[in-house]
Amino acid sequence: MNRTVESKNKALVLEAFDTLFNKRDYAAAERYWSPNYIQHSAHIEPGRDGLFNLIKSIPPTLKRRHPADRNPRDEACNLSFVNYATIATSLGSNASASASSMDLTA
Repeated sequence: MNRTVESKNKALVLEAFDTLFNKRDYAAAERYWSPNYIQHSAHIEPGRDGLFNLIKSIPPTLKRRHPADRNPRDEACNLSFVNYATIATSLGSNASASASSMDLTA
C-alpha cells in the first residue's frame, strides 16, 4: 500500500475515533460507522446503535488517546477494548488497520 493512502487511512480512523469516543458526536459518527455495522462482541448490543450505546454508557471523562500519546504512568487508568481493525472493518474500506489497541483513559 502506498504511504499516502496509508497516511490518509490512518487519519480517517483517528478522526472517526475522536468523533465518537472523545467528542461523542453521534450524528457525525454516523458518517464513519455504517448502519450495517456488525458488532462482533457478545458483550455489546448488535449494530452501530450497540456501539453508540456502549459509548453513551461510559463516563464522559473516559477519553481515547493514541498509544503513542499515553503516559506509561497512566497504565492503571487505561481501558483498552477496541482495536483499530474494528473500525477499519466498519468503514467498509481498505483502511490500514493497526494491531495496537485503542486506549481510553480517565
